[in-house]
Amino acid sequence: MGLLVLSGALGTELRRDGYQFRPPEGFHMVRWEQYAGSRAGAVTLEADAPRALSAALADGEGPEAATLLVSVVERGA
Repeated sequence: MGLLVLSGALGTELRRDGYQFRPPEGFHMVRWEQYAGSRAGAVTLEADAPRALSAALADGEGPEAATLLVSVVERGA
């Protein structure tokens, strides 16, 4: 599991697909259909590991908004 270090306040806890985290304050869930089928953010050393987009968050509306994509990558035991 990676470590994300942020300065600033954290927002409301997000629980999805067996994990939980607190995104930066101001980020909210957005529709992620535009990212469906994408492997964005799904970093793995196993090229054929199953992976899927789990959540898309943004800190505003429009093209100026920052977007945070969260992917889940399955791995063998």
